[in-house]
Amino acid sequence: MALAICIGAAALESALAGRGMRARLAELKQPPFSPSLTLWVAIGVAYYVICYVILYRLLATGLHETIQRTALGLLLLLMAMNAVWGWFFFKRKDLRASALGFVPYLIAALALAFLLARSDRASLALFSLYLAYLIYATRWAFGVWVRNR
Repeated sequence: MALAICIGAAALESALAGRGMRARLAELKQPPFSPSLTLWVAIGVAYYVICYVILYRLLATGLHETIQRTALGLLLLLMAMNAVWGWFFFKRKDLRASALGFVPYLIAALALAFLLARSDRASLALFSLYLAYLIYATRWAFGVWVRNR
């Protein structure tokens, strides 16, 4: 089930972002700390590996506790929001919305971290890697928005 969810989320993300991601990134003025497309792909793979492991661990518990069900809901929400971010950034070319979208995304991510801290420390440790990346990603998105106004 965890694998099917991740494949579905990746497919949704790809469909919403559309074609021409490389061209879109090339046309933008980016901050000096911007990764290459290859590194972006590696980051995406790492993101889905993290999501898969957390989903697997949550689903393996049987979701008997409210905390676990809520954590699952938040992780699914994050995956959906991630896909919608790609639609704003790549397809709509709305840098403002894609940057500001990090605000609710960060709130949901921190809420998930709080729940994982109470229910699954191993998942929290893995998710903490993603939270560290989110600091960078937020700074990057706002940097792109400012440079391309």
